[in-house]
Amino acid sequence: MELLILLFQIVVLGGSIFFLYSREVKLRDIYSKLPSESEIVELESEMREILYELKDSLKKVKALECDETLRVEHIGKEDEKYPDLDIENVLPKSLEQNGVYDDVIGLFKKGISEIEISRKLSLPKGKVDLILNLERLKKEFKGGF
Repeated sequence: MELLILLFQIVVLGGSIFFLYSREVKLRDIYSKLPSESEIVELESEMREILYELKDSLKKVKALECDETLRVEHIGKEDEKYPDLDIENVLPKSLEQNGVYDDVIGLFKKGISEIEISRKLSLPKGKVDLILNLERLKKEFKGGF
């Protein structure tokens, strides 16, 4: 009887060891896929740079909004503070003025995928998607009227 209990304990212990070993193998596999500390530091640095760029862009946009408000308030008057303010040349050009719009549409009509257009024109995929969606909306509105 004691021998049977001892054998049972050995089997349970062996099963436990196998279970723990297989869990360890799975955990090692998971940990191996995690980024290293240097990769995390690099990503954090990139995210900080992007954050600073966004803050700087926000400041520029707010300054432009203030300048636009001033320009609108002083239409028809000579403004001594901003005599050389040419808001049309300060604001970003439209997609059509940049020539990007027509290039994206032309390549899409040739059957090139959105990702490939993005690569060829060095544009973010989101911008390509935006242009194509705008073109689809234009067609819908023209067709609907």
